[in-house]
Amino acid sequence: MKKTIFLFLLAVTLLFNVTNEVLASEDVYQIDNFKIIVTSINENGVTGFTVEKTGGNPFVSTVTNDLEHYFITGVKQIEDYYVLYGYGFTNNSDTKYDSLIFVFDSAGNTILKDLRDYGSMENVIDVFYIDDIFIACTEKVNDVGFSYQFNSNYFTSYDLDFNYLDSVEISSKIYKLSSNEMYVLVGFDSIEYDVGIRSDLSLISKNELLNISEEQVFSETVTIEFINSATINNDYVENGVTIDYPGNYTLIYNNIEYNFVVSPLISGVVNKQIYNDSVIPSISSGNIILNNDIFIPGTVISSPGNYDLVVTGANNYSSEISFTITSNLTGVVNNNVYVEPKTLEFNGNGYLNNQFVESPYEVVEFGEYIFKIRGENNYLETYFFAIEDDAKETSFIDFVQRVDILVLVAVLISGGIILKKK
Repeated sequence: MKKTIFLFLLAVTLLFNVTNEVLASEDVYQIDNFKIIVTSINENGVTGFTVEKTGGNPFVSTVTNDLEHYFITGVKQIEDYYVLYGYGFTNNSDTKYDSLIFVFDSAGNTILKDLRDYGSMENVIDVFYIDDIFIACTEKVNDVGFSYQFNSNYFTSYDLDFNYLDSVEISSKIYKLSSNEMYVLVGFDSIEYDVGIRSDLSLISKNELLNISEEQVFSETVTIEFINSATINNDYVENGVTIDYPGNYTLIYNNIEYNFVVSPLISGVVNKQIYNDSVIPSISSGNIILNNDIFIPGTVISSPGNYDLVVTGANNYSSEISFTITSNLTGVVNNNVYVEPKTLEFNGNGYLNNQFVESPYEVVEFGEYIFKIRGENNYLETYFFAIEDDAKETSFIDFVQRVDILVLVAVLISGGIILKKK
């Protein structure tokens, strides 16, 4: 019935064109700071349309076909593409209106034309873009005695190259339709959404329980799927949420409470590990403190020392990793005697017999030595060694007594303190 009426109108139009040559209509769609102007073409039996983009990088593109007829009812910009949608039909077809999508790139080239038949009269009412997938919503109606009765809806998906992927049918009439980064949101009344459609066209309903066990721990990030409203740590959220900040979380949805933890992803250091070389801790997120100072993830830590890395997050969350970096000393071994000069190579601040030295430092004089390396957070390494003019071994008990840091003895005399060498 509907196609018959339009074929009649088409015949009238063609008759009108005999004397007037051209009959055209123009629709203007404002998108951000530019316009898309769609002008229908019906000239000398050829039908189609011209699409013009204004503003930056403008283009004009014309589509004509003497066997097909196109009716554009909406335009949407998705990424760098311009999607025109509506309905159309083919001459001498046994079907009525079919769903219609045209896609143009930024230069005005036609990327896709999809005139798709679902067995009745169809009209594309909106298009969406989720997770690199294009989804078109088509409403299907039946022609019953000069009136149109709703039949069902189809959601059709296309990949980035606009190849057809799949479709799913929803039989209820839609009164509320929108999208976010996770779903096409569908409501069967005007109050709330009843269904979310993912990019793979699978469905999530508003009454589903959340797949979260009590006190479950998620590493680095978690995406929680739900429809309509919820609260997380008393903050209002809706239609799904992704959490990528460490913390203790309480989510309330459909009057059910879910408690879970999001922990940061930490790499580059391991708890209680001792390192001889520098480390580069990487922490996915959170408030990060290293030895009571703010730490920027990815910073190289090379100084010897004891380190406490603390990550705090939402709702009193805290995680700690302790590790140690040594001086990586080469040149001498503790409690050894040498008969030739030795070169000390190390990281950190070195003190040879209480005198500051920098790496590399060559010890050439005969004698007995105490070498200490100080680092972060009260870190200390101590080495005893000697260089002698022969291979005679030295008693290190005597050695330490003779050479170690002065042992100070406090003697109280006449109400004063006198320091004397032992």
